[in-house]
Amino acid sequence: PFLTGGLAGKRATSVTQPTRTVLFADSILALPNEPAGWHRPQPAGNVAAVDGHVEFYTALTVTNLTW
Repeated sequence: PFLTGGLAGKRATSVTQPTRTVLFADSILALPNEPAGWHRPQPAGNVAAVDGHVEFYTALTVTNLTW
């Protein structure tokens, strides 16, 4: 999910899916094969979306969002 996209230079009002577009995420989510992700069996962390809400995701389920 990290190879394309990005919000650099974009206005928040131009984001078509603000509830599903990542604004900020815990760095461990970029490492789905890291065995020690936040003291859990699999990497997991918080994601802040463009609309302002925050949700908890695993490194595998976060790939369903827009990066």
